[in-house]
Formats: sequence, C-alpha cells, structure tokens
Amino acid sequence: MKQQIFEVETVIWYLRLSLADDDKDESNSISSQRKCIADYCHKHFQNCNVVECVDDGYSGTNFERPGFQKMLLMVKNGNVKTIVIKDLSRLGRNYLDVGYYLEYIFPAYDVRVIAINDQFDSNALNDGSAGMEVAIRNLINEHYSRDISKKISSAVRVKKMSGEYVYGAVPFGYQKGRVKNTIVIDPVAAKTVKYVFSLALNGLSYTAIAKRLNEEKVTTPSVYLAEHGGRKNYKVSPYWSYESVRNLLTNHIYTGDTESYKSHVTRIGSNQVKQIPMSERVVIKNTHEAIISLEDFEKAREVVKVTKAKSSSKGKNSILTGYLECGCCGGKLTKGKASNHNFLCVNARYRPDSGCRTVRVEEKRIQEILLNAVRVQVSLLEEQDSKLKARLSQRENQVLVLQKELTQRVSEEKKCRHQKIRIYEDFVEGKLSREQYLQEKAGIAEHLEELSAQIAVTKKTIEELSVKGQEDNTEITGNRRFEEYRGQELSETMLSALIRKVIIAPDGGVEICWRYRDELLGENKTAAR
Repeated sequence: MKQQIFEVETVIWYLRLSLADDDKDESNSISSQRKCIADYCHKHFQNCNVVECVDDGYSGTNFERPGFQKMLLMVKNGNVKTIVIKDLSRLGRNYLDVGYYLEYIFPAYDVRVIAINDQFDSNALNDGSAGMEVAIRNLINEHYSRDISKKISSAVRVKKMSGEYVYGAVPFGYQKGRVKNTIVIDPVAAKTVKYVFSLALNGLSYTAIAKRLNEEKVTTPSVYLAEHGGRKNYKVSPYWSYESVRNLLTNHIYTGDTESYKSHVTRIGSNQVKQIPMSERVVIKNTHEAIISLEDFEKAREVVKVTKAKSSSKGKNSILTGYLECGCCGGKLTKGKASNHNFLCVNARYRPDSGCRTVRVEEKRIQEILLNAVRVQVSLLEEQDSKLKARLSQRENQVLVLQKELTQRVSEEKKCRHQKIRIYEDFVEGKLSREQYLQEKAGIAEHLEELSAQIAVTKKTIEELSVKGQEDNTEITGNRRFEEYRGQELSETMLSALIRKVIIAPDGGVEICWRYRDELLGENKTAAR
C-alpha cells in the first residue's frame, strides 16, 4: 500500500491471540500486534480516536469472542469507520466467515478494513470485492488452524493415554504434584471425600448426605478450591446440594484411575459439546494414588439409588425456570412437577434452619409482576424515544448551523491569507509604505488569530454534538428491541431478551435484574412487590 495520510474520527485496533491456533511466537503476541498497529497508524492517520478491542485466548475459528462482538456492535451502531488489524488471520481463520464480513458486513456499514502485513485495504479495491487472493489466504488460514488444532489434540491425547494429568483444574481431593502433569492427594480435602463415600456406603441418599454435611458445616468443594486452589472465577456455593454430592460420588478419579474423555466438541471452533456415554469412555488405570478403593466406589454407586423421577424433575416445565433466584442463598428456585404452583428454593431441603424455607413465589403471581414491569418499561421507553428523537433532531439542526458558520469562517480565513499575500506584493511593488504594510499585516494577523480560535471552538462543538448524537442513536437502536414485545404476553423469547434474573426475597420482595438500564430507576434492576 502507498503511504498516505488520512484524517478519521475513530479507529478500531483489533487484536487476537490464541494458543489453540499455535500463536505462541512473540510476533503474534498482543504486545507485538499492538506495536505493529500503533506504528502504522502513527504514519497514516491524524487526529484519530483509538478504540482497542482485544480477544486474548480466543480461537480464530469461532467468532463468538467478546472483543470481536464489541467491535461488531460499534460497527452496526455506526460508531466506527476504520478497522486496523495486523493480518487477516487475526480477524478469523474461518475463510467463509471472514469473507462474509469483508464482502458484505463491513461494506454494508461503509467500514474500511486494513490488514497491515497482508497489504490489504478495502478502500483500494477497485471492484468492491476482496478478491480471489484474499479468499485463498483466508482458506489457508482456516486450513492451518484446523491442522494445528488436530496436532495439539493428538499431542494432548498421547499425554492422557500415557497417564499424564492434562485436564485443567485439579479435582477436589487432589493437588498438583511437583512433577509436571501429575496430581497427588490433598490430605485435608481427601478426608472430606472419604467421609462422603462412607455416608453413601451406610445407605444415605444424595439429599440425606447433603443435609448431614450442611448440618456439620463441612466445607464444600467450591469454597475449598476457591481458597486453596486459586479457582477464583468459579461459582462458589457454601452449601452442599444433591448435585455437588452426586458429582463427587460418581467421579472415577478417586479410584486412582482416570477417564480420558467425558465429552468432545462437535467440530473444531464450535462451542457445542457432546457427552460421551459412560460405557464408551476410556479408563486409564493407575494414573495416580487412589483415595477410595474401586470396590468401595462401585458399592457407593449401588447403594445410592438415582431414580428416573429425580432426573426427570430437572426438565424445564415453566418459562420461568432458570430465571428465579433465592434472595437468601443465591440458589435457583424450582417448582418440581409441572402441575405445582409455587417456586421454592432448591437448597431449602439441605438447609432446614435457614431463611431459604420461606423463599417461595406463586408462578402466576411472578408472571404478572414481570409482565407488568415489562409493560412499564415499554411505556417509559416510548416516551424516552420521543424525547431522544426530538433532541437528536435539535442537535442535527445545531450541527447544520455550525457547519454553515464553519464554512463561512474557513472561507474568510482563506481570504485573509490571500490578502496577506496581496499586501506583501503591494509592499514589494512600492504601492504600500513599510508602515502601512506592517499596520495592515498586524491587523490581518489579529483577525486570523480570532478566526482560528473561532474555527477551533466551532469544530469542537460540532464534534461534541456529533458524539452525543451517536449516543442518542445508539440508545434509540437499543430501545428497538422492545418493539416486538408491545402488547404481547410473557414468553420465553421475551424473558431471554430482556431479563437476566429475578431475585425472590424471604419476605416476598421481588428484584428484577434487566439486561439493560431500568428507565425508571436509571439502574439495571427494578424492585417490585
């Protein structure tokens, strides 16, 4: 690309790094990409506002990345006109999807894309198409990514089959060994594991074991691992439950053997995971020291009967399932059978002396509360939309007036500069004396200084009004999500789009946590009764 100087308002720097794509060399590091883009922009752009979108640790075969989605949202909202990347492989390694964004999405929003190392500039395309060369390059990137993924998977599989522990987080009861890719018994946690198995061998059910552990205030695996294993980002629950007991009692790891694969992704780059049936799982023997004998492990599984009714009760029997949360412990509310009317805290059975027992809400009542809350928000947003559009129109008119003034002042500035040249020529030709020339020159200089200050203030005011106008446009666009829900009854689609969760307090209070700002309170939540 020829070196040119461009003036733009906002430039997105997009950076991506993925060890899954074998991006381990320093040239592909985030810091290296940032320096490469910064050097390029310093040479080619002036007066630009930089917005950096980074995906550190995300594969290029999948476009569900937070940084990429943030960039895409800015593009769709019209907040950016230029994207700069180190090379096209940073954008993605799926040649069809990359081609789709380059050929259709970005051009549709009049967004320019520059890939520095690939010498690609969408503005330089004569026919408006990315062309065969880019398509072939994207195809090579995808093939490379798939090939690397297969090689990495193969290397990991060899390590697993040889007994090395390459499964990520260490399970409760064990800790990392001094030798790489090994685990050893954690004496404190292992004591709890043995106790849970002993309760199962004595005939207690999952629920009964959970109750006993909570009564005795035994530390849960999630709390223990958060405190000792560094797993700070995992959801921590201070109470044992049916699931936490079941997960421990069915984990083959405690016998000293390892199940190499419990699940697998459906395809490279996909987030979809398919569970492997128990009968088809490969068990690698004697990979580490056992906490429980294989005989006791099998006996515990026989003693604890998991009925079909228990598993079937987990089915989604209401559109509210998964949204209601206990205001006492943070657990989910369930209503068991579809015919039941009330939602109850799932942890109440394990904590008989807690406030969870009083947390309950009738399904019909909470549906009415949520529907009324949505209708209030829709009504408020309609009113807000009118105000936003009126304010936006006013700002656009102000910008038009200011742009007219700016044009006039720039024109006047140009005339003054010409006048400055003319009086100098008159002075040289003897038409003006030195005193006359200096006097007129000083007057022109003073006027130019005033014009320059006025032009700078006008430009800044136009820029500020434009930014505020973009913010109003973004808010108006965001409010459009409600259009399809006007006058509708409560539905699963509506809940998924608008509501993150609903907290039910022991006193019957309801707190709605929205996926957007509550227009009534100016927050992301609404209190209701």
